[in-house]
Amino acid sequence: MITYEVIGLRGAAILAAALLLAVCASCVQKPQKGDGDHIVVGAALPFTGDKAHLGGNIERALLMAIDRINQVGVAGKKIRLAVYDTASDADSQSVRELVENEQPVAILGPENPDLIEYNKAYLKEQDVLQMLPGLTTIWLGPIERTRYRDNLFRNAPTAIVVGASLISRIFEEGIESEEVVVMFSEDRYGGKFASAIECQIGILYGGGRMLSRLPTIIRPGKLSYAEDLQKIGKPSAVALYTDPFSAAVILHDWRVMRGRQDTKWFATHTLDSAVFLDNIVGDSAENLNGVHFPIENEGDFAEAF
Repeated sequence: MITYEVIGLRGAAILAAALLLAVCASCVQKPQKGDGDHIVVGAALPFTGDKAHLGGNIERALLMAIDRINQVGVAGKKIRLAVYDTASDADSQSVRELVENEQPVAILGPENPDLIEYNKAYLKEQDVLQMLPGLTTIWLGPIERTRYRDNLFRNAPTAIVVGASLISRIFEEGIESEEVVVMFSEDRYGGKFASAIECQIGILYGGGRMLSRLPTIIRPGKLSYAEDLQKIGKPSAVALYTDPFSAAVILHDWRVMRGRQDTKWFATHTLDSAVFLDNIVGDSAENLNGVHFPIENEGDFAEAF
């Protein structure tokens, strides 16, 4: 049984809708752009390419939210959503085309962190709010202490929050720090994720306790991780961060190597995707756990979605 309680595609979409409400609140006080009868909100989302599965859910939630908002209106106007396809392309010009053609007061997206980096200065110059609604924005570096903090917002938890939350859950399970292994992909997020776990272990377990086993760095996209898994022995818990496909392969290889061993896997919310579910073999994800980041007032909106 998978007990993977995380913000998934549905949750990310609902959070996108919540962000839209925040945009609308700001619209009351900002000079209006658009066609005069509407407040234009843009969305730069992937509908084609390798992240195409993300765009449709977020657009659907936005349309539902706009329908509800437009029953009342904002400052006497209706919201109009202008959606452009980023094609999952880090070099896409869709954000700039959206701004030039539609004159939005705010943009939700894009999903690609490189595309966000490329456009954030441009959007600030254009005085366009940017809301980052999806899970992939976790790979962005810190923005809270930068000059973009007034117009760039995200809902995805940072590596520090996710790492600390996972080790806190492991602690609550009564698992000793010496029995924990960290496996992570070596990128900007992975390094911070592993460091956060090390720091939180010292806080939770006390006495300057640290992991007794060195973190294992994994290379994404391999067809077998048997050699990597052989190195970690038989821990009681594994904290895992990697892409969905690699995670599915890792869990399958572990089940083949160890059978129904009682090792518990604690994974980041990046695995909550169709790619992960499509590549899981049998019951290899039986002992997979995650963390839950509550969505305020999800309620009937989630049911309708």
